[in-house]
Amino acid sequence: MMMREDCEKGFFVSFDYTDDAMREADAFFRRSGKSIVLFTVQEILEEHLAKSWHEINDLPHPGPLPTGETRAASLAKAAARLAGRKSP
Repeated sequence: MMMREDCEKGFFVSFDYTDDAMREADAFFRRSGKSIVLFTVQEILEEHLAKSWHEINDLPHPGPLPTGETRAASLAKAAARLAGRKSP
């Protein structure tokens, strides 16, 4: 569908991805220049909870994640900073 509709980016949501699925998404990008963003349900839920937590506490959204860092680790660091503790 991405090729037919000439989309530059597509999104897949799953509970988990195999190594083969991630390699195929990478290979598709190298072949076509079009990227497929692989989200897990857990990542979406964590992002939703983080956004809600920041909105409830009137804080800015933490923004994009550092390379290689999971959303859970990023949230833990932000919570530790807000609490005045050293990040995990």
